[in-house]
Amino acid sequence: MKTRKCQVLVIGAGPGGYVSAIRSAQLGMDTVIVEGERAGGTCLIRGCIPSKAMIHAAHKFHDLAKHSKDGGHMGISIPGPAELKMAGLKGWKDDIVDRLNKGVEQLLKKSGAELITGWAEFKDAKTVIVGDTQIEAENVILANGSVPIELPFMKYGDGVISSREALDIDEKLEHLVVVGGGYIGLELGIVHRMLGAEVTIVEAMDSVLPIFDKELRRPLELFLKKNKVKVNTGVFAKGVEKLKNGKLKLNYIDKDNADDESKMQSVEADRVLVTVGRRPRSEGLAPTGVALNERGFVKVNNQCQTNMKGVYAIGDLTDLGEMLAHVASTQLDSFSYSEPPSDSWYPTNEDNGGSNHYDIYIRSLESNVYGYVAPENFAQAGNFGDNENSSVTELNALTSYMALRNNYNGFPGTQEESIKVTAAHEFHHAIQSGYDGFEAQWLMEATAVAMEEQVYDEINDCYQYLPSWFNEPHKALDHQSDHWYGSFIYAQYIFEHLGGYLTLRNIWQKSILNDSYYGDYSHRAISLALSNEGSSFSDVLNKMVVANRIMSSNNNAGVFAYEEAEAYPVNGPATFTEITYIAGTPQTITSTNLNRFASQYTRLISSDPVVASLTNTSGPNSDLNMHAIISYGDNSWTVYSGNQINIDPTDASSVYLAIVSQDTSGNNWDYQIDISDGELSLEGEYVPTAVSVSQNYPNPFNPSTSFNVNIPHRQRLSIDII
Repeated sequence: MKTRKCQVLVIGAGPGGYVSAIRSAQLGMDTVIVEGERAGGTCLIRGCIPSKAMIHAAHKFHDLAKHSKDGGHMGISIPGPAELKMAGLKGWKDDIVDRLNKGVEQLLKKSGAELITGWAEFKDAKTVIVGDTQIEAENVILANGSVPIELPFMKYGDGVISSREALDIDEKLEHLVVVGGGYIGLELGIVHRMLGAEVTIVEAMDSVLPIFDKELRRPLELFLKKNKVKVNTGVFAKGVEKLKNGKLKLNYIDKDNADDESKMQSVEADRVLVTVGRRPRSEGLAPTGVALNERGFVKVNNQCQTNMKGVYAIGDLTDLGEMLAHVASTQLDSFSYSEPPSDSWYPTNEDNGGSNHYDIYIRSLESNVYGYVAPENFAQAGNFGDNENSSVTELNALTSYMALRNNYNGFPGTQEESIKVTAAHEFHHAIQSGYDGFEAQWLMEATAVAMEEQVYDEINDCYQYLPSWFNEPHKALDHQSDHWYGSFIYAQYIFEHLGGYLTLRNIWQKSILNDSYYGDYSHRAISLALSNEGSSFSDVLNKMVVANRIMSSNNNAGVFAYEEAEAYPVNGPATFTEITYIAGTPQTITSTNLNRFASQYTRLISSDPVVASLTNTSGPNSDLNMHAIISYGDNSWTVYSGNQINIDPTDASSVYLAIVSQDTSGNNWDYQIDISDGELSLEGEYVPTAVSVSQNYPNPFNPSTSFNVNIPHRQRLSIDII
């Protein structure tokens, strides 16, 4: 057996692998790349490129069919029906793939990387056998890619095909059944429908493209209906039978009747295409010792390093690519934010030329920096400052790139968790910059941290910002410091009580209505977005201030509840001051350090009822608001609001006064609270004003008369006997 030693060994010549090999060779390293089939990988050989070629051809055939009808179409007619020769179509597609494959091979050769064709069998992490050659490497890059998922009860073969075989069909089908209503199955199903076949979709979820927003699905659903593609959703495929006529019968059942075989349905087809997803090609990696997650993806850090020194993994094989794809899919597809503007208009001498892809760099960043998004230019793929990926006109849409750090050691949580929340946070900044790159920084950070929770609710990295934020409630939401991050609690309140992600997205859609280049209009954008919910910036601010003091997930808290309150690492905001009140001794509280958009809390200890009166000593009283938050031991609360509040502390476990600076145009505030005697609360109670005793005749044996008066609370009572 021959032995080949090298500095870099790349396994897999797909888009990740061949680019890695080329760059390694260009940097002067002795590089070998091993490919089991043809250079180019799934995308080029058996995925994106050939499928797009088939789609193009199918559209051509479909358009020609219109011209062959009586009278033609658009004034153009052809003498007879268009003829389809599937073998010829396949050959045309294969020619395209061949040319691109040869182009990749030439690039590898030109760079100095050696391409070896064959399947690599690992002996250990850095040694493989390929045919009669043993390759020993100093560094290994795993770029194995992914393969279609095979259903255990519907194995590939004998008419059951994957997306790979679907691209090599050389005969016209009469009927194709597609199991799986994702984008791969729909793409290929529509191709064969346009080529004249009947097509039936079988999908277990309640809609096709189930992870996409319904507004995006709707046009596709109309297209499928118009083109007579039969769609069965909410059903489980149960298996395939081979019929005597050579066709296949797919059995399926409604998921609500999955245990009742008498409800089984079936459909006949020439082929059954199974497209239920893809899995990493990680079998055979056991000798390497690299760690896999529970789904078979190779675990990597931000430098694509595995747990084995000198062994790296990239692309579909890794969980890193899966994470980034999940972040983009959630924010763009599920939440329907506009995609960030592209840098496709960049000249070749700037940033190596632009593209329609978003740029992400792995860098060595200063300590405590998770990552960042750097704006570059005003968007110019369309109009200046306008994001070409949205349906409206922006003024300040900016192109940008993202940088993630190369090591998250010492950060809260695991490295994987840090990568996830950083990607969610920073990609949201990229999205925000596509709406208004000059929007107020506090709003950008607060909503980006909130997005971490929406994408990865189970990680809770954002909790780290709460202790310092709750320790300084008197600081403004937009206080220029790390306080911005803790202000996510404001966005979180909106998410939980006032329209969820739709309202948060609407804030950015409204942000483009004012030119933030010339000023801070963040509160105006928020109020416009909240108007559909009957709320406003200051309304949310006041409700959040109360919710922060109550800090409970109990249903009794109502609009002042947080779902994860008990998990938050805080019990409530810091107390500004605490007073003990005794009836007949009025007291005054003063403050000179309340920022705008902020709050202060005073704890009131008293067994007697009081009246609290708020006076703004530096502006109109309407600029401030006061809430009395009364807690009881049975997880119930009473909240009163206004500049003068009567407070009855009977049975209360605590009483707090919260002062809120709610004006959006003012500065910082001074105020005083005057505390004086109040009255017992008689809400829902009845106290008699008179007691009448009749027919009370003198009785020498019982000279007294008694009567009872029930009062709701202990208090002074004066009785006049007339």
